[in-house]
Amino acid sequence: MFAHHQITSEESWDPWQKLKKTVSKEKAFQATESLGAILASDMLEFSHHERDEIDRIYVKLRDGMPLAAGMKRVIPKADVRYIISKEKQGKSSRIPITFWDEYDGYRNPLVWYADPVNATGHTAIESLRFVRDHFRFDTALLSHIAANKIGIRNVQSSLSDFQSRGYMNYVHLSTLLDPKTGYMRDGLELIPDFGDKVWGTLGEDYSVHDIQNQVRGLLNTAAGQVELIKGTILHLVQIAGREEYASDRTTAWVTPNWIAACLCWYCSMERMPFRCITDDQVQALLEDLCYRDFLLVERRPWRDSYARVYSLATDGVSYASAVYIPLLDELSITRTVRKHYDFLIHLRPEEIIQNISDSLLA
Repeated sequence: MFAHHQITSEESWDPWQKLKKTVSKEKAFQATESLGAILASDMLEFSHHERDEIDRIYVKLRDGMPLAAGMKRVIPKADVRYIISKEKQGKSSRIPITFWDEYDGYRNPLVWYADPVNATGHTAIESLRFVRDHFRFDTALLSHIAANKIGIRNVQSSLSDFQSRGYMNYVHLSTLLDPKTGYMRDGLELIPDFGDKVWGTLGEDYSVHDIQNQVRGLLNTAAGQVELIKGTILHLVQIAGREEYASDRTTAWVTPNWIAACLCWYCSMERMPFRCITDDQVQALLEDLCYRDFLLVERRPWRDSYARVYSLATDGVSYASAVYIPLLDELSITRTVRKHYDFLIHLRPEEIIQNISDSLLA
């Protein structure tokens, strides 16, 4: 049976959290590369093998490329060969597997296969079976960034040939699996598909409509209200970057205070699908959006200190436009934002608040 264990070191925590939450393909790639190095070092210790014993690692094509880069840091002499796993055909449970290059006659009693995600275990199972069809081996190593309990159990129960010597390691242990899509519900956030996240191909593997529906399903909850406020903040920042405002020196800086004042204005003057929030709550959301790489923050000198001025990050543009903006359109939030925007962008935060007070007293 495959022995398996989760890596719980502090060293693995930071890159996993970054990979989990970011929308930046560059940072997702870097985090995956770091995790690849951690997985490789851990597997050598876990399976009691030396670096010199590893002359080849099979890796899932595309998704596993940054993972392989990290593993090569630890085992630079290892030859990385890619395996292609295609979509299932018809009702068959078998996944078509091929080598990226033709089989070169390689043989070794030990095989190492790396795939960033083990959700159901089927890709790992079929990949090892495919290699087994070309040569026999008696020890199998499996490395994943995230593995679901069902996937682990399927590997253990399906690969009886490897029961004596099989090792699996992973950083994140998932316990929730979507029965319809096969994706982990407690794995990557915002962009559930690993390839889409690392390569910036939003919607290529996992439908954007499914991501929208996930957010839409939250709208009547507190979490959904937060998502709408985040989307509105992103839209406020997005408009500020347009040429008509970016080149106008009379416009306000997009600071936390200005954003908070604008949200207060909209909630006071219009019927918004969320309540006004405090300055501290706005700051917390801005910090979260920066951590997830939606927003960039610039420090500009201001009086005796500095002001934090926000802009939309390049990698955040596609997600905001594809996911948040359509939902804001459905709820008429984008129309409401545009209705008042040209007025608000030319006011300082204190002037916006004063206008609210004057309007309420009128």
